[in-house]
Amino acid sequence: MKLIQKTKNIFQVEAKSQYDLAMTFIRLQEFYESPFKEFRGHTFILEAYMDRYAQEYGNFTYSTDWNGFNVPGNIVRKFFSFNETNFMSSPSFKERWLHTALINTGILRSEKDFYLLGTHTEKIEKKEADGAISISLRDEALDHELAHAFWYLDSDYQKAQIENLAILSKKTTREIHEALEWLGYAEEVFSDEAQAYLSTSDSEDLEDSFEGNWPNIPKKKWKVIKDFYNSYRTDVAKI
Repeated sequence: MKLIQKTKNIFQVEAKSQYDLAMTFIRLQEFYESPFKEFRGHTFILEAYMDRYAQEYGNFTYSTDWNGFNVPGNIVRKFFSFNETNFMSSPSFKERWLHTALINTGILRSEKDFYLLGTHTEKIEKKEADGAISISLRDEALDHELAHAFWYLDSDYQKAQIENLAILSKKTTREIHEALEWLGYAEEVFSDEAQAYLSTSDSEDLEDSFEGNWPNIPKKKWKVIKDFYNSYRTDVAKI
């Protein structure tokens, strides 16, 4: 794994495998936005979360369910602050690696806002009508996680995307939120996740990811959200 500095305040963990990425981020990500209230914002041991996940979804499939991760800097600091005191008693090797990598950048012990992303380079199998193919989701995942970083770090971006989301009908918005809840997101991040998915995915991707639970959205309204993201990434973030 390696830690890449994308901008002055956006950092990306790039792992060689989906498993390594997921098991590096699992407790940090769930500390941030777990749909299970007993874990969100609390310290917990990994086995307890694995059991709860398996109970909810039939098996522990976390390391194959998620291809990208994103955590705001203030949450990262809080998580590792627990680590230095009583954090879950035994941080994993992957969590120790992440902590050390962030310490070495200087950002973790500074007071600057930052955002942490996670992606992987492993090709995964995707089923198509004419057979299965192996594809890389690295660029797609990075785009999605960058949308979260922009939302958190730039209030102007967030305000603009909130206004762009508001052009969707109440019915469509409700259906998007229901789809996000079905996939396992907490209500607190619905707006952020909605803008990230709409900014960086197409209808085929979302139909696949949400197994038919994603609503139909008028193309012109969808284009407004996507075009804003693309313009911001190129012209403002310069990534």
